[in-house]
Amino acid sequence: MILNFNHYKSVALPREHGAYGFTIEPLMLGLLTAYTSAGLLLALGTMLAFFAHQPVKILFGQNKDLRKTAGLFLVLYLTAALYFFVLFLKQTSFHSAAPFYSALILMAFYLILDLLHYSRRIFVEIMAPAAIGLIAVSIVLAAGWSDNKALGLGLLLAARFVPTPFYVRARLRLEKKQEPENGAALFSSGFSLVLIFLLSLMGITPWLGLTAVGVLTLRTFLGLSSLRKKSTVRAVGMREFFYGQVLVWFSAAGYWLGI
Repeated sequence: MILNFNHYKSVALPREHGAYGFTIEPLMLGLLTAYTSAGLLLALGTMLAFFAHQPVKILFGQNKDLRKTAGLFLVLYLTAALYFFVLFLKQTSFHSAAPFYSALILMAFYLILDLLHYSRRIFVEIMAPAAIGLIAVSIVLAAGWSDNKALGLGLLLAARFVPTPFYVRARLRLEKKQEPENGAALFSSGFSLVLIFLLSLMGITPWLGLTAVGVLTLRTFLGLSSLRKKSTVRAVGMREFFYGQVLVWFSAAGYWLGI
């Protein structure tokens, strides 16, 4: 029974734990700030499409023993995802769905590059969360948000998913006592903070969202400094999940309270 469970788990659930956060966070923020039935349908379809990534990788991989099971899960996931996507499209306008269509194109490119074994390239790592961020923009547009406000939410999410891969890579290099590569992480974090500050000044993003980005920026500068404490890969990953939740809940509270 245990062997069977592990067999199905290895096919049904993606192994990249960091991907769960980058998928769930934008969907959570979209639904927390602008819940609609259409948005929920889009979020459900997106999660199922995310789960379908693992069976696709197995089908194109070397493990032939798992291919039959992978094919079954792929059909189940994609059929259900397509069902939810169609329902979403029936309930919303083309304007609201436009970011979703863009996300589908971006995810198609990501899947191709992933199957070609380019998934560890930094620009490829950013493509997947960028696509989910676009879907979050569709969620809030479906609730009647203005284009500026929806764009602000997308950029707020980008302030999380763009600097994070740079930071995690740089942090792990330091933990492994390798040559540091901190420049991209520090620049992208600082740039994100300045961008969200300007958007907050213009009233496009909430100040509490800026606070969350400030926490992320502080994490980057301290985490790559001599003040950092030695951490395992697992500990770094768990803390990143926490920081993602800080962004979601602080930003959601900012939208709710108007601050």
